[in-house]
Amino acid sequence: MRLVLFSFGIIYLVILLIFMGVINLQNKINGGIYRVNLNGSSPAEFTGDHPTLVIRTLKEDDIYLVVPLTTYTKEKMEKAKRKGFPHHIKSTNSIARIDKMQIVHKRNIKNRWKDNNVNLKIKKHELENVNVKVNNYIALSSGKTEKEYNKYIDQYDKTFKDFKDLYEGKAIEENMFNQQKDKEYICIECKRKAVHWLSFDDLIDISQQFYTSHNVEIQFSKGIISINIHEIS
Repeated sequence: MRLVLFSFGIIYLVILLIFMGVINLQNKINGGIYRVNLNGSSPAEFTGDHPTLVIRTLKEDDIYLVVPLTTYTKEKMEKAKRKGFPHHIKSTNSIARIDKMQIVHKRNIKNRWKDNNVNLKIKKHELENVNVKVNNYIALSSGKTEKEYNKYIDQYDKTFKDFKDLYEGKAIEENMFNQQKDKEYICIECKRKAVHWLSFDDLIDISQQFYTSHNVEIQFSKGIISINIHEIS
């Protein structure tokens, strides 16, 4: 009887210490595989609950990078290689879809994913290999962003200068814009490729820096961008 009471006492003490934070167990296993609803809303995203590898971020314990897993088949792997950035995890017979990873709060991470009623785990070297792939994917994405943003800034500056020269009536031969004279409103045109790295919002923003009291409408047809500027009546 004393032994039973002593055992219950030990269990109670352990539970109490856990709640007090003296014994600190992991709420989420960093690198573990959990059930996560990825809330996808387009064909390019995963939808519903998926086994997902979770990676806790460096400075925010509640924020995770999550990499969805899908069952491995040779056909799936070949398709993923053509369209995405996959990695085969052999111990779980799964494909880590690194190109589909998301950033989520821990509240969106549910229970551990189980296989035959046992928590699914990958091997240490497999997590290391996934991390290498994740880092490569982020580095490649960041490098692409930098290159494209540099092109955007160069093209924005050129577009702004040419628009300003046209507005001020400077006759410059290499100006990308030309103004149509036979319309009831101001119509300024250029080739689409000349502003390829810009958005419609950029063209509207540039136009309204000069035509401050006008409505601006952008149209696109047969490789030509038309900036239609209407005076507000």
